[in-house]
Amino acid sequence: VNDQFKDRSIAASRLMSIFSPAIMLTVNLGIVVVIWLGGLGVESGDIQVGHIIAFINYMTQILFSLMMITMVFNMF
Repeated sequence: VNDQFKDRSIAASRLMSIFSPAIMLTVNLGIVVVIWLGGLGVESGDIQVGHIIAFINYMTQILFSLMMITMVFNMF
């Protein structure tokens, strides 16, 4: 039984070692795109800086939610 538990724990850790950085990379690249496009929008006067900051905050909240979901899946 302990060997099965060890094997499952190792498999879950390997999955988390790939999935967690992939989520963080995706969201952080999204934030870079938002800053880039938002900067162009601010420069042209179409978007206010506060909207960009709010959107970035929403994206980080989504990142933390996804990280919590992966932690729950890891527990199962």
